[in-house]
Amino acid sequence: MRSFVAFAVKIIPKIFKDTLKNKKIVLLIVAVIAVILIFNLFRNKNPETQIFKRLDDQRIQAPEAKARQDINQSFIFSIGNSKILYTIENAELQDQIIIKGQIAKSVKSKTFLVLNLKIRNDSKEVIEVNTRDYVRLTTNDNKNDKIALEIHNDPVLVQPISTKSTRLGIPIKDTDKNLSLYVGEIAGKKKIISINFK
Repeated sequence: MRSFVAFAVKIIPKIFKDTLKNKKIVLLIVAVIAVILIFNLFRNKNPETQIFKRLDDQRIQAPEAKARQDINQSFIFSIGNSKILYTIENAELQDQIIIKGQIAKSVKSKTFLVLNLKIRNDSKEVIEVNTRDYVRLTTNDNKNDKIALEIHNDPVLVQPISTKSTRLGIPIKDTDKNLSLYVGEIAGKKKIISINFK
C-alpha cells in the first residue's frame, strides 16, 4: 500500500505537468468545463428564477392569534338602493397586526381585538362600504360606552357579484372582560354578540 501511495505521489504531478504542456488537451478541458457550467446554469430553470430562489422570502408573516372565538353571524344592510351581506366570521386577540403592509405591535398591558369580516355584494354595481359603521364594542359590562373600532380598511370597495374579506380592530386592555359587540345599522336595531375568550 505504501509503495502504491509513493508511486501515485510521483506519477500524478508528472501526468498533470505533461498534460499542461499539450495545449490541445488544456483547451479541451476548458471547453468541457465551460459546457458543463453553461448547461447547469440553464438546465430546466430560468436565470431569473435562480436569482429569486436565492433571495430570502420578504413576505410578512401573518401574526398568530392568542385566542379566537368563532361567530359566523350574517346581517343584511342597505347601502343606497343596494344591499350587502355582512358576515362576522370570528373575533381574535392578537399582540401584533398588519396595517398597510407593516406590523404594528400592541403596547404593554394592551392587545388588539380583531374581527374578521366578509362582505358580499350580489348587485351589479360596485358598493363602497364603511364596515366600522355597523359594529360597536362594550367592555366590562359597561353598556353606556359604546366604542367604534378604529382600525379598518374603509372604505371597502366590493365589486359586483363578489365577496370581499376585510378586518376591523381596536386596542383593548389585557384586563378587559365581558366584551359585547353591538351589530346593526347606525339608526337601526342592534344585535348583541357576547365575546368571552377561553
